[in-house]
Amino acid sequence: MARWLGQQPVAADAGALQAQLDRYREAYNHRGHQVHAGKTPQQRFEAGPLAGPDPTRGQPHTVTTHTVTTHTVTARGVIGVNGALIGLGRSHAGATATVFRTGNDLAVFINNTLLGQLTIDRTRRYQRLPQLP
Repeated sequence: MARWLGQQPVAADAGALQAQLDRYREAYNHRGHQVHAGKTPQQRFEAGPLAGPDPTRGQPHTVTTHTVTTHTVTARGVIGVNGALIGLGRSHAGATATVFRTGNDLAVFINNTLLGQLTIDRTRRYQRLPQLP
């Protein structure tokens, strides 16, 4: 662009310079380019985004931890897991719940019986454990 502008007459004011830049952009965007397989930049733009590198490549790898915890079910039928309140039902009040957690995924057991599974929704503080069929 600088080379092209150097070959143009000196612009008298900002409006004339803008007109020169507009002409350059129009010519540039509508001529074929070797890097775009002969397509113009405008044609390449209209075709959509180019494939690129994996955006997660080179990012630190997060190790998923697995935890097992036990909780006493409250009189209201709730346990607290990692900042979330999980409703199990009042019928389980006083029972000991064993929770297997991987990230936000939970499996809740009472007396070695799977009560249900849940993925914690971090946008809500209270969530009810779905009952198994």
